[in-house]
Amino acid sequence: MTVIGSFFLAQHATFNMGIFILLLVGISFVIASGCVFNNIIDTDIDALMTRTADRALVKGLISERVALRFGVFLAGVGFLCLLSINLLSFLFGVIGWFFYVVIYSLWAKRQSVYGTIIGSISGAMPMAVGYSAGSNHIDSGLILLIFISIAWQIPHSYAIGLVRSEDYIKANIPLFSVLHNDKKVKRHCATYVIVFTVFCSLLFFQGYTGLFYWIVMMLLCLYWLYLSLKGFYTSNIQIWAKSMFLFSIVIISSFSVLIGFNF
Repeated sequence: MTVIGSFFLAQHATFNMGIFILLLVGISFVIASGCVFNNIIDTDIDALMTRTADRALVKGLISERVALRFGVFLAGVGFLCLLSINLLSFLFGVIGWFFYVVIYSLWAKRQSVYGTIIGSISGAMPMAVGYSAGSNHIDSGLILLIFISIAWQIPHSYAIGLVRSEDYIKANIPLFSVLHNDKKVKRHCATYVIVFTVFCSLLFFQGYTGLFYWIVMMLLCLYWLYLSLKGFYTSNIQIWAKSMFLFSIVIISSFSVLIGFNF
């Protein structure tokens, strides 16, 4: 949804079906390749976590050699599709894949408490790929989309960490939302929600979206901020984290639709 929304935001009144199909196939294959390589790298810790214990590599249903070949195939087709659109889409795809597989999966996830923030760079690239596929140039709109995606991912990921904290502790993953006290995590969540709100607003004030987008997004952002602040007054951290996670899905989906239709 974020890729499609970003593509239509950049396309404005024009629409190229060929580029659109190449974009969907390309980004899907690149992301799928990243997931395959992540599964290969994380087989040892996936076996320790309830959430990932049933993955194919953990259960031995697929060999690492087959998975490796599959990951390479997916990456090759995906990158070829993006390169067929333009060089910019290809480069953002490469950056996203490299950060996710090499920087995040091989190092940051296991070694750094800021792995989520480092990983958010790769998570922001689908929007960059979608927008650059539609515009073929770097402008303030593309930069804003990257920062919007990064800011959204932090409270979203921290909420997952809180809900699945036992899994991360068993796997010895130094997640920020697991290692730090609840109050500090809540402060960070609220801060990033505010940053997300500011960047979403800037997309309107820079002239990329219409008034309807701004009004709806500000209402959604205010509610997300309300949920963030509500966390300081709740005793059940699990229920609060689940509500933050679920609404993060609602707000990024709504954002994608709004920028896609560009009201």
